[in-house]
Amino acid sequence: MSFHLTTKEKHDLRQAIYAPKNKQYTRQLSDKLKRKTQATAATQDLKKP
Repeated sequence: MSFHLTTKEKHDLRQAIYAPKNKQYTRQLSDKLKRKTQATAATQDLKKP
């Protein structure tokens, strides 16, 4: 599948990605995923014989 974006659409996407609030939310999500991954790994370690 391929699609093409106009210059304005590309600009709008970049603005959204780098908006301070979105960067903050991305950082928060990343932190939560890291904690979840660490908790899952710790749980799996406990289940090992």
